[in-house]
Amino acid sequence: MAFSPSRGKLVFLALIASLAFNAGVGATFGVRTYKQYADRDCDRPGKGKLFDALNLTEAQTVHVDEMRQEMRQEMRELRTSFKDENRALAELMTADDPDRAAIDARIQVLGLMHQRMQVKLVEHFLDIKAVLEPDQIEAFNETIARVLSHGGPGRGRHGGGDRSRGKGPRGERRGAVERNGD
Repeated sequence: MAFSPSRGKLVFLALIASLAFNAGVGATFGVRTYKQYADRDCDRPGKGKLFDALNLTEAQTVHVDEMRQEMRQEMRELRTSFKDENRALAELMTADDPDRAAIDARIQVLGLMHQRMQVKLVEHFLDIKAVLEPDQIEAFNETIARVLSHGGPGRGRHGGGDRSRGKGPRGERRGAVERNGD
């Protein structure tokens, strides 16, 4: 089969869509990692799986909550910018005559934004670690190592179900329709 210009255009668009999707997945991982620990029970100061494991003192709780609120705001702003960039990429990709250089530039911007989110996340957790006592640091390190070694939140037993076999959290087949009496 001959390689036609329209086929090349489709392959290029598929490649760009894949890159954009992967950048989005990477950013989502960073945001979800943060949300797993920082946004959970955010109405209750110093609460959430990580913070429960640390047994923070009252002073630490106040300090960590201030850091969490600041981080939440920064991440909110970064997520909004990231979404705007993704929308702009979609507009470029769906144009009648896509500008490949502009698409590549937008992908570069998205990659840098993802990197910025990851750096902010790591800095935030290291700032929290800096206010901990030695016994709390041990629990902190164990929790962070467990999360990162399992591919992040939503993996393993916390994700529920057997995703590799197409089953949901309760073992039911994904996409299956429940039938009454059938």
